[in-house]
Amino acid sequence: AQLADTGRRRGLHVVAPTGLDHDRYYGSDHWSHRLGAEELADLFEQVRDSVVRINASASGSNSGGLGSGVVIHKDGHILTNNHVVADFDEIDVQLADGTSASATVVGPDPGNDLAVIKADIPTDKLKPAVLGDSDAIRVGETVIAVGNPFDLEGTVTQGIVSGVGRSLNEGGGRPLRQLIQADA
Repeated sequence: AQLADTGRRRGLHVVAPTGLDHDRYYGSDHWSHRLGAEELADLFEQVRDSVVRINASASGSNSGGLGSGVVIHKDGHILTNNHVVADFDEIDVQLADGTSASATVVGPDPGNDLAVIKADIPTDKLKPAVLGDSDAIRVGETVIAVGNPFDLEGTVTQGIVSGVGRSLNEGGGRPLRQLIQADA
């Protein structure tokens, strides 16, 4: 999973599962064509159960966070953006099949806008993502983003890697570094 800045929104993206049959989707010497509808649907089916919806709120307050996360371990560890869960004491995670459970922040990293949360969900319900090697990504390669933007469950979009090694200074702290810029 990589933090990617799309120019329109920021979010967590599963960039390329390593278990993907790259020759089937891209051809043995050809990595940068857009996926056809069937290929995109197949890839979405492979990763959608690894993506969760996150609702976070503060007790006694109307404020809250809404976002997506990626299951990274069968013990319930989920990677998300820190701004989705920071300063909230009630976090609810919902899987693609509708299973939901509460979660707690176990590893905040505000400087990189990442957080690991842990949800109490049975291991047989969790499907950890197989993450790609972000060091191997090249500008021009096809990427997809799967998530729940604006509370719209199970959304997928396709684009290309627009740049690698980017920095983003949001003004409130240290800059985010080594970002993958994508238009997905």
